[in-house]
Amino acid sequence: MNFDVVIPLKTSLLSIAITRTIPSIISNISYDKIYILTKKSNFKELESTFKGKITCLDEDEICKHLTLDNIKEYFKNRNENPERAGWYFQQFLKLSVSKLHFISNLYLVWDADAVALNPINFFTKNNKIYFEKNKEFHEPYFEIIEKILDLKKQVNFSFIAEHLVFNKKLVITILNKISKKETWWLDILDNITSENLSKSGFSEYELYGNYVSKFHKNEIEFRHLNKTRKGIKYLGEKPSIRGLKLFSSAFDYMSFERWHKEYKPLPLRYMIVFFVILFGWVKKYVKLIISSFYSKI
Repeated sequence: MNFDVVIPLKTSLLSIAITRTIPSIISNISYDKIYILTKKSNFKELESTFKGKITCLDEDEICKHLTLDNIKEYFKNRNENPERAGWYFQQFLKLSVSKLHFISNLYLVWDADAVALNPINFFTKNNKIYFEKNKEFHEPYFEIIEKILDLKKQVNFSFIAEHLVFNKKLVITILNKISKKETWWLDILDNITSENLSKSGFSEYELYGNYVSKFHKNEIEFRHLNKTRKGIKYLGEKPSIRGLKLFSSAFDYMSFERWHKEYKPLPLRYMIVFFVILFGWVKKYVKLIISSFYSKI
């Protein structure tokens, strides 16, 4: 199956994206093109590093009127703290690229701080799309989905992950159901309560995952990849190639989320890393054995 990769990239993640994330995608994922959604000021460094292997798109020109400054202004007009404006902005960007004619019909959104450690396939043998299963649950996400789509939670797990394959046609259908306006994203924000707006009031992954589970369930299959979100705890903000190689024996990918505090280089840290990798390795190969057993039945 052909698909493009789309990476929303804020400037604070530019370093890890250039040194680790994008190279890991080039090495481990079979894609058509990579599109980076970022500030224009980041283009030069990205383009000079990857020399034709990526295409940079100005994040303020993806969707008419959809800019970080406009979302911040919206927050101020509602007397809310605009600190979370960027968090909503990147979600709306992921949905907005569905309306760009040059993006492939299927596109993989990948987090800028997530590093692929091994080859990852996103489709089953009969071309169903894999959706990642997770344990997260946040009630406001489902409150807003019910408001804007009249759709209830469809599964007993979460679709929030570090990546998701979107179908352009389905995303456009969803956006048209939400609003006929060019500024559809305002309709989403308008439906988020003041209590939730300055926190976490919306999830694009929960929106899309639950919609597809309701109306296109035969086109997807659920799975759970081995991963860790605590990359900074184990390898710091600038992970070495050697460290990533070590974790690749147990995990498919790992993300480096800055809200995790880095451990100091004490013996306890290395003990924790050892047991994390051991647990991940056992989990990974138990799944392989079970999968192999059922494939022979």
